[in-house]
Amino acid sequence: MTKKFLAVTLVLVLAAGFAAVAQEEDRALTGSWENTVTLNPQTSPVITDFDSTLDVTYNTGGITYNSVSEFDIDGYSDQTFGVETTVGLLDLSSTVNFDTQTPGLDYWSNQASLTLGGVSITDTFLLQATNSYGAGMNLAFSGETPGGVSVSVENYFGMEPVNADDEGEVTGFDATGAALDSGYRIVTEGWENDEVTSGQYGASSLQYVASKLTLENLSLACCDFSNETMFSELYGFEYTTFEFSIVSNDWPLTLDADLTFESDAKYIYLTPSLDTDWSCFTVYTDLSTAGDATLGGNEDTTATISGLDIAGFAIKDVPLGHVEFSSFTALGDYTLYDLYASFDSDTPYYADNDFDEVFRIEKLEKFNLDFTLDTYFNMTSDVGLFDLAMFDASASYDLSDQFTMGSGLAVAPGTGLQEITLSLDYSW
Repeated sequence: MTKKFLAVTLVLVLAAGFAAVAQEEDRALTGSWENTVTLNPQTSPVITDFDSTLDVTYNTGGITYNSVSEFDIDGYSDQTFGVETTVGLLDLSSTVNFDTQTPGLDYWSNQASLTLGGVSITDTFLLQATNSYGAGMNLAFSGETPGGVSVSVENYFGMEPVNADDEGEVTGFDATGAALDSGYRIVTEGWENDEVTSGQYGASSLQYVASKLTLENLSLACCDFSNETMFSELYGFEYTTFEFSIVSNDWPLTLDADLTFESDAKYIYLTPSLDTDWSCFTVYTDLSTAGDATLGGNEDTTATISGLDIAGFAIKDVPLGHVEFSSFTALGDYTLYDLYASFDSDTPYYADNDFDEVFRIEKLEKFNLDFTLDTYFNMTSDVGLFDLAMFDASASYDLSDQFTMGSGLAVAPGTGLQEITLSLDYSW
């Protein structure tokens, strides 16, 4: 423990020295060092989590060098080096990432961009760890029409982008390892004997995989929308999706709609919301359906809208002296997790528990102090006085323009202290 403390102290001293050098050389060297440690007095060991990120950038001669070192509770976990520069009309960048615990190269990405006559051409070449190593490329074109429509075309060779579900956007196969870091997955699937077979292509064949066309700022009468269309070598036409909003002129109701056409199916997803911008009061809504929630999908042609559910409501940013008060309440079978997009909490409790209400006090600006106090309630179970379920407090204090210290505390009535977090952020 003493050795670790000495190491941390040494890094702090070195960082301070770097900051002094950066000031003397007109800040050629800049960076930040963010550290967070989490403690739980009810567990053994007491330290349950640790995150540290050292981000250093150096500029010289028109070239920018960057290093990002990441540490966790298991030690030195990840390292990224980057370099970028401009040569004439070309913007060049290169990023290499290492997994220090495997260890080995995760990926090496190189990108070159050129803009001519309002058209941007970007070529991304990727070398990435698979069972051995594989390569891929993305050749992209983008620009804007005289009518203001933004157009972009991405052409993938030997690789595919990874979606939010950690699957390849083209093949649907699971992505693993470095693919999650680079945002791409090396594609080896192809057709063999009328079946999709892995290994049909070598990991560095750079075969044509897919093209994605994106159009934005489209309009039709009073409706503004965007469109995304995907074609692939493996399946041909995959889908075309239209995203738009339907705004009522007579009612404070907005419907965000996603309309997707596939070769053998059609889907429409509707997300309603009540417009209450006239006050600090916000209502969260959801469609209740008879049948599948995918309205109009071929799997369930009988799906219909049977009602508009009120998922919850919120009162936001009410000033009370030097603080602001907010309240988020989930109704019925909904929880705060269902409202997370608008709740946007930095704490994990709303997602890991069935809490249905939280009172928040935040933004104490006096004395350079940021303070947030969340009081959680669980009204669906008998957890104690006033249905109190959790107190979660966090605060950060700016010691200077470069140093910020922070702490957090979580307490549950009946079970006591749940978690303590400490953080130290330094930038230069």
